[in-house]
Amino acid sequence: MGSAGGLIVFAREPQLGRVKTRLAASIGDAVALDVYTWLLTRTLHLAEQSAFRERYLYCENTLQVGYFKTLLNAELWTIKTQTSGDLGRRMRDAFATVLQAHDYAVLIGSDVADFELSDLNAAATAVEKDRSHCALGPTADGGYWLIGLAKVEDTLFESIPWSTDAVASLTTSRMSQLGLSITCLEIRHDVDEFDDLKYLRNV
Repeated sequence: MGSAGGLIVFAREPQLGRVKTRLAASIGDAVALDVYTWLLTRTLHLAEQSAFRERYLYCENTLQVGYFKTLLNAELWTIKTQTSGDLGRRMRDAFATVLQAHDYAVLIGSDVADFELSDLNAAATAVEKDRSHCALGPTADGGYWLIGLAKVEDTLFESIPWSTDAVASLTTSRMSQLGLSITCLEIRHDVDEFDDLKYLRNV
């Protein structure tokens, strides 16, 4: 399962005052940094346990490459930098690169409190079926934390109102318009506000 796929993780280096800024407004920069570091560690651990053939860590910029080189096992990870532009452009470009080497790819974020290994493997199974299948992992705030594709589809990433509650619904609508069969995973929770901390789970 998932042997032909590539897993993409979008992440940033944990830095004081630069991660989880909305959460930091209620709990302070230092604790928010600890929360993000915990989320990142959990995400990377589950990614390494998943069935994907290769894993790609896409950090924000070249200044963060050194941090992730010291953090990650080079035998398990390839470190790349995100391109410029909005989130859609950056995700689209990451898919375009990884799909040159894989039959399909699944992209996830690094700040979801309660996703499970089974989510990653379910997405791999869905997209592995054929190029007309895709996967989406919605979040409770109307966005999504996971998207899996076997082909780059520009329309899924263009003119999306990122950081709004319309992201997941608009994306699934466009998937349907493209004739893609959609596997929707269970709703999971980003950690952006104080109340979201209740969804934190152990690795």
